[in-house]
Parts: sequence; C-alpha cells; structure tokens
Amino acid sequence: MKVKVKTVLEDIKGAALMDPDGNPLVIGEVLQAALLQDNEKGDVKDAVRRFNLARDIETNDEVELSAEDVVMLKKSLSNLYKPLVAGQVCLLLEGKKSGIGNQAKEEKGV
Repeated sequence: MKVKVKTVLEDIKGAALMDPDGNPLVIGEVLQAALLQDNEKGDVKDAVRRFNLARDIETNDEVELSAEDVVMLKKSLSNLYKPLVAGQVCLLLEGKKSGIGNQAKEEKGV
C-alpha cells in the first residue's frame, strides 16, 4: 500500500500536532521513529530492513509498504506512542481516515 508520508497528524479537535521543534508532526516522522527506535527482533537483517525503509521515507513524499511492513510498524507504533498518535497512524496505514478533526468534518460533509 502507498502511504503519503507528509500527512500532518491532528489532535482530537483537528489542530495540527506539533513536534518538539514546533513543526507540524507528519506521519513520516512517526514511522521513522518507530522504525529506528524499536528493533523488536534484534537482528542485523531486520535492522537493515528498518533502516532502508526509514531512508525511503526521508527521501520520498510517498512510500510503498508491504503487508509485512504495516504489521511491523503497527506493533512498533503501539510500543512507542500514545493512542492519539499510534491509533491515528495505524488507521492511516490501513488506508482509513482517522475520523478526527478535519477528517471527521469531511466525512460528515461539513
């Protein structure tokens, strides 16, 4: 599945979530953190796979993720982030809208 890594994450009311530097938090940053900070298997092959995917996210506006990548990322996200971020990103990885903020308004036709 293709994921747009520049998608801005929102709080429950629809305001952009901000990173520690005051910039809008985008899905790519969250995915990179999940890839680079949580090496569940602890083996070199998995580490290289995670690094390559993080590099692809850094250099592209959109990345192709395999079903295996999505499963790995969802597990890492739940270990690393609180529900507002992890839940929103997991829904986006499944090709769904988060249903909060501006996306909720779009779904309701507001």
